[in-house]
Amino acid sequence: MDQTQICLNKALQNQDAFLRLCKAFTDIGVEHQRTLSKDKDWPAVYEQVMTELVQNNAALVFKHSESPIEVLFLNSLALSFLNAGLPLVFLPPADDVVAAIDEFLKNIVFIQELAERFQKRTQLNLSLGEFIDHEFKQHRMTSEDACSCMRGVIYYEWLSLDKTPHVVLQAGFPDVRIDGRSVRVDLLAFLPAKPNKKLVIECDGFQFHGSQEAFTRDRKRDRALGALSLQVLRFSGSEIYQDAPRTAQELFKQLTAWLDEN
Repeated sequence: MDQTQICLNKALQNQDAFLRLCKAFTDIGVEHQRTLSKDKDWPAVYEQVMTELVQNNAALVFKHSESPIEVLFLNSLALSFLNAGLPLVFLPPADDVVAAIDEFLKNIVFIQELAERFQKRTQLNLSLGEFIDHEFKQHRMTSEDACSCMRGVIYYEWLSLDKTPHVVLQAGFPDVRIDGRSVRVDLLAFLPAKPNKKLVIECDGFQFHGSQEAFTRDRKRDRALGALSLQVLRFSGSEIYQDAPRTAQELFKQLTAWLDEN
């Protein structure tokens, strides 16, 4: 490994250094939006949303990743999306990822219905904040729900982040059992707008996947997940460590291909 790659790995594994890298990529994206957009306010909205997403994603990665390899891989994936001017959403671990995604999709439907009610009230000259405050006073939501709904409408109705790949960290499948133990995968990617689009990603460090027993167990896991129509994409720890950006780019291409499919 050359010195450049060593320095990059260090930056990807340090939260402050990684956020500085993200800021540089985000600034490029903002300038690009200023060139393309006819709406003078859009670049500022884009910058605010992308900055918040980057910070939330980084917080999740550094809190919940179980190895330095996962940190390298996920942060490289995040930079791949930023470099393309595309959003990417990381979600926290889920003990039952199937149930968590179902609940997530229900929330998006609720947000869409809320946005429709807001549109019907535009003749009253209510802002989104005033409308959600009205819904809260009518006891249609709690104060916590009101804050969540405000962000949800901005993200999933106005900015259409439901058409953006989402990645759940440490995704559990309690009903899938191998040798008496439930299955948990490193990552599960899905596309909210196309719920059939799902992909399991495993980052296989040699320490936990290098034995014959582990190899056999992984094959059993892959078959069990395949029975649920889930494709499993495996990356070795060594290939991630040697060239995390190139490895993440492979996953980036698979996830962004979803966006072009009918």
